[in-house]
Amino acid sequence: MHAMFSKYIRTILLGCALAFPSIGWSNTIEETPSAVSMTADALFVRPVMLVTTILGAGVFIVSSPFSAIGGNFGESF
Repeated sequence: MHAMFSKYIRTILLGCALAFPSIGWSNTIEETPSAVSMTADALFVRPVMLVTTILGAGVFIVSSPFSAIGGNFGESF
């Protein structure tokens, strides 16, 4: 009885595992950005993100010795 019940459970679980990925299928989003949004991205967003990246790297470099002393350099990285 137990073996038959186990066989049914495995069959149901296998069927669910095969069916659920097809439920998650979605269509791709096709976007066409306007000229204004591309210009704003090029002139404002990208330079601000570059400065933010440089500042973040600077903060990491300054705080690295303290992280190494505390023994959690890997976590801060």
